[in-house]
Amino acid sequence: DPSGARARACACGVSPRCNMSLLLGWLDGAFLGDRPVRTRLAYLGFAGALLVTLGSQQFIAPVKIAMFMGVVGARTEPVARSLLLLVMVPVLVAYSLAYSRLKSATRLAASVCGIYAAAFVVIAAAMARAGDPPAWSAWLLYYAAETKGVIVLPMLWSMLNDVTPPELAPAIFPTLFFLAQLGGIGGSLIAANASHFGG
Repeated sequence: DPSGARARACACGVSPRCNMSLLLGWLDGAFLGDRPVRTRLAYLGFAGALLVTLGSQQFIAPVKIAMFMGVVGARTEPVARSLLLLVMVPVLVAYSLAYSRLKSATRLAASVCGIYAAAFVVIAAAMARAGDPPAWSAWLLYYAAETKGVIVLPMLWSMLNDVTPPELAPAIFPTLFFLAQLGGIGGSLIAANASHFGG
């Protein structure tokens, strides 16, 4: 095995070429270099979905709080948080029913993501209107953001767990987790510098 021989040779002495060879070997394994292109593209899609989901969640959280306090009022926020359980229970029940009836991970993901996308489009349209946004849009954003974090990210990891062979999980899951965290960091940075993006 040439790669094994190269690794044993590098173990005998440290050099920049050996270090680069080991790094390239690790990257090749972490990004499934020995797998078919279709498999690699599928996991690239999952990585993008995790990155965008966690990044958008980190970005929406401060917007949700700022909009709610500005439109509805800071005194009402504890009430909204106390009512969160009443909203979460029917959402989780609806998700469970969809999971059991759709019988397809693709249709489930399309349905769930489509519903949240529609909700955020409605909220964005309400915010784009002249004057202060209506109070209902602040309430909708508050609960859409809260339930999205509970539903979408676990759904993606569940789908990944279902389609990933056990022997592949140790190689790909750390890479996907790392890329998802990059999304979270990016979302937080965008939220912290919202003024530079027109916010």
